[in-house]
Amino acid sequence: MITNILSILSGQGGGSSAPPIPISTRHRVLIYLGQSNAINVLSQSENLPTYLQGNIGTVQLRNNQGSGWVNLGSQYAPPPDHAIWSHHFTGEINYGYLMTSFWQGSVYNDYIIKYASSGKAISWFTGNTAMYTFINNALASISANENDYSVVMYWDQHESDADQGMEAESLAYAANWDIFETEFLATVNLRKCPVLLRRGRIPFGVPYWKNIQDQQNIIFANDTNVAEIPCQDIIFPDELHFDEPGSIEIGKRIMEKAIYLFD
Repeated sequence: MITNILSILSGQGGGSSAPPIPISTRHRVLIYLGQSNAINVLSQSENLPTYLQGNIGTVQLRNNQGSGWVNLGSQYAPPPDHAIWSHHFTGEINYGYLMTSFWQGSVYNDYIIKYASSGKAISWFTGNTAMYTFINNALASISANENDYSVVMYWDQHESDADQGMEAESLAYAANWDIFETEFLATVNLRKCPVLLRRGRIPFGVPYWKNIQDQQNIIFANDTNVAEIPCQDIIFPDELHFDEPGSIEIGKRIMEKAIYLFD
């Protein structure tokens, strides 16, 4: 089911009325999809602030490079699909911390299902049977009854579609997103799944970045199931990846919108 996110989030980002106070009546599941910024080559867990070290409440993480559910925390080094990513984290750490703090005392739990791989265009995710099997198995392990959990997707992918040799893909990104989103909702078979999509910034040396910016504008203007996670004010030291402070801030921005979208 498509959700009109903007009506739910009215009042955030300059709206005139505040959103309703969130009421959580199910387990809360964040499906975290993307490429290298969903793993993050520049954010090292040993540089986390003290309050984000160790287990993060009772939040559970299931990573496509791991073997099952683990406690979310900096002591967990996600098995990387490239050796340099050992002991790295991204927005899920602070997201989990803030969710635990916000829902303190809740009888419902927080879960993060992450499926990420570096350097992948949106076409890699579309029709990805392994990804859909992984997500559906993870959801089934939470509960056999989908009414027991509420799901929000975070999407952090677009850089590869702006790279050298990808002009056609960059110009078709909005259409390809529509294909992927429709397929995702049908294949994962969720009653609803609002999407938080990270806005692309303009890094140096990626030739078709303006096309992606324009295509994302089309998505935000026409897809009522999608809301923007802005990042233009976040520092990208290598122009493509945010660092530890950026990862922590991204987690905060995901949480600040997700709390109004879970039910």
